[in-house]
Amino acid sequence: MDSANQSPREPEEQKDVELDLFPREERYETLWNLGKGAYGQVDAVKEKSTGKIWARKTVTFSNLEEFGIPSNAIREVTLLKELDHPNLLKVEEVIYARPKLYLYMEYMENDLNKYLEENKPLSNEKIQSIMRQILEGVKSMHSSCAIHRDLKPENIFIDDKGTVKIGDFGISRNLNASSKPMSPEVVTIFYRAPELLLGMKEYSIPIDLWSVGCIFAELYLGKPLFLVESELDLVTKIFKTFGTPNEETFPGITDMISSVMPKYPKRLLKIEEMDENAADLVNKLLALYPTHRISAKEALTHPFFEVDYDN
Repeated sequence: MDSANQSPREPEEQKDVELDLFPREERYETLWNLGKGAYGQVDAVKEKSTGKIWARKTVTFSNLEEFGIPSNAIREVTLLKELDHPNLLKVEEVIYARPKLYLYMEYMENDLNKYLEENKPLSNEKIQSIMRQILEGVKSMHSSCAIHRDLKPENIFIDDKGTVKIGDFGISRNLNASSKPMSPEVVTIFYRAPELLLGMKEYSIPIDLWSVGCIFAELYLGKPLFLVESELDLVTKIFKTFGTPNEETFPGITDMISSVMPKYPKRLLKIEEMDENAADLVNKLLALYPTHRISAKEALTHPFFEVDYDN
């Protein structure tokens, strides 16, 4: 629709966001707390009429009368309604009861972090299944020009049947929705891509692929690949693992790092538990320069997914 023909009462950033304006949240009984997501608390709730369990994210707004509903909440609701894929957590209902916004989503028994703690070591067959589903979800997001910006095991959910879904889109962005520069202060540090650490002025969907690569390694290791306490520590560990890049492998790197940074030799990540196919895929996901990183679509055709680990 041409923006010139839109009503001034319907600002573009709120288009397609359907909010239930009636306080019907009393239809649900709160069961237990599931944790905190971006900008909100998440609880397991039961729908009284059906007995069905949902995950409810509650966002409480301050200064609501002065500023209205924050843009991050509008952005999350919009993305959740636009993204429709079996491996992306689906929002079923949105209820707005001033000053709170309730998002009712599919309930999943575990996040991937808890699942890994309770089931490690994972079999090759299970890792293959989890990775295929993560990449299918990421492929769907990226094909819709959406970037998650905080992929980590706590934001990936798995049920007792092994179905995997990506959730928590609180800091996600639609790359076509705004021309404003995006903040580099995104992604939990263990899964943060080099371009964010090095202060590149622009970044895009490859940051999600780096996070996926870190998650892939963690499924084998049973712990984060880069367990660090600071960004400097993370940069050092990344370069020690893969080698310190130069202008040929990472254009502009000379202006991004100190001249006293140790010059580590180029190498590939080696994880004892990985076979040749898994090792090749993880290194393609964890390429230092963002445009050299394999895409989700390309990764799904990798030989790793052709191996029959069941036999």
